[in-house]
Amino acid sequence: MCVPPKITFEKAEHKKFSVREFWDEHFGEDGDDESSDDEGSSDDGNGSDDENRLYDETRLYDENEIRLYDEDPLDYNYSSDDEDSSPDGERPDDETLEDKPESDKSGFEQGDAIVEDPPLQLNYDALKHIANHFLPGSHGACVDITSLEQDWYHEFRLLHFEDGWSCLGRFARDPKDKILEQVESSLATMEYVRSHTDIPVPEVYFVNHDKNHVVGSAFVLMEHMPGNGETLIDVWDDLASNQKLGLVGDIASIVGQLADLHFDHIGCLTHDGSVGPLLGIRGEARKLGDHPVSTMEEYMSAYINENDPNRSEDVRAYYPAIKAELRAFLSIDSHNPTLRAPYRLIHGGFESYNILVERNKDTNSVRITGVTNWDFSRTGPMYQLCEYPQFIRDHDGEAANFASNKTLRKHFVSSLAKYFPRGSTDRALVRQSFREKNFALNHLHDIFMYRTSYSQFEEAIVKGYLDSLRGEGLEEMRRAYGGVWDWQPDSEDERDWRDW
Repeated sequence: MCVPPKITFEKAEHKKFSVREFWDEHFGEDGDDESSDDEGSSDDGNGSDDENRLYDETRLYDENEIRLYDEDPLDYNYSSDDEDSSPDGERPDDETLEDKPESDKSGFEQGDAIVEDPPLQLNYDALKHIANHFLPGSHGACVDITSLEQDWYHEFRLLHFEDGWSCLGRFARDPKDKILEQVESSLATMEYVRSHTDIPVPEVYFVNHDKNHVVGSAFVLMEHMPGNGETLIDVWDDLASNQKLGLVGDIASIVGQLADLHFDHIGCLTHDGSVGPLLGIRGEARKLGDHPVSTMEEYMSAYINENDPNRSEDVRAYYPAIKAELRAFLSIDSHNPTLRAPYRLIHGGFESYNILVERNKDTNSVRITGVTNWDFSRTGPMYQLCEYPQFIRDHDGEAANFASNKTLRKHFVSSLAKYFPRGSTDRALVRQSFREKNFALNHLHDIFMYRTSYSQFEEAIVKGYLDSLRGEGLEEMRRAYGGVWDWQPDSEDERDWRDW
């Protein structure tokens, strides 16, 4: 079994520190920032919460200094009379979303409801201070910060330095706290992939877990990968067919390299290099148990927990019956190798917005330059790793793409299988994984392992899944993929396996 190294971060001319040391220094050994629970309280009576936090978070473990400054290090009490005081251009109180032009309504869904968090108001002076003091190398001062495209969960900034070097900042838009283990696991996974594969993953320079940090958000400063910050979702619709085929083949190679990483248990990588417990689902920071699991039934039970405090009692009432149906389903083929160890590494959100690309207009080529956002990554069965990328699946309302999507899916499966030697076990497992796609396991992932909020529809969705497991309800609900109402498996998959 592959064991990743313990992750450390090194600031120039300062000692190394791990994520856990960072956490203990700021929040105590138990990982709780208790002082933040008491509004207006002070840690030790020697200053305000803001002052204590500022000193703590600018000192960062220098063994030879008590603190970096002889005076108050930074004053961030911006005056409302200074129109340039807020680096990100904080809006006046009387300005509403409707007053802004369409191009400035960043972070909002157009329509009646706001479905995303509002844009961040970042403190650029504080960010530059951190960039100048705690990033590796000698690049001079941070002279400029520019905004890049955002995704659903993050905003991005490019930090420019005197010598022309730059690094990327990723700032969390979601105000929810992340548990320490989740931060460690994401960083440990990135370093592990960098060390054991050729997958381009950015190097992490600095991590801040505190959403109340003076910068204005939890954030990570990392390597700026080649290209101009474009992701696959930005360029996909503009690409020619041959470019899409090439990229799909490259993505298959990335999946193949993840399949080469073998583990004995299902869980998330930890700061000390072992496989630890599963860590919640997207948007929910919590541990699912105290240890990794070894079987699909344990894996399933970690997510379908009758004592889950984040689900209503009405929803949890269906869980015992769902687990009973899934146990019966798994017992039919209890020795299925696509569901058993060795387990593989699975990216927590391997979608087009997490794939960085670079276009060369001179050669009319496009290439993948980075895979980002490894939050919620885990080890798991080959069945779950072998999955069609979302952007080549069919969706109702996009019938014009059905024919090309089918060609791209065929190319993806063929490329992934051919990544492994002819006659190898893994090549056969790829074939089996796609042949045996089914609603029971696919919808288990979509409903319990990925989705986090269904509001008033949650109970109906969970009940519908149980009905489908029992063979009740609409036949269309018992299909492996739900993008189109009358989904049918690609017949080419089985026919072409004979040529592999």
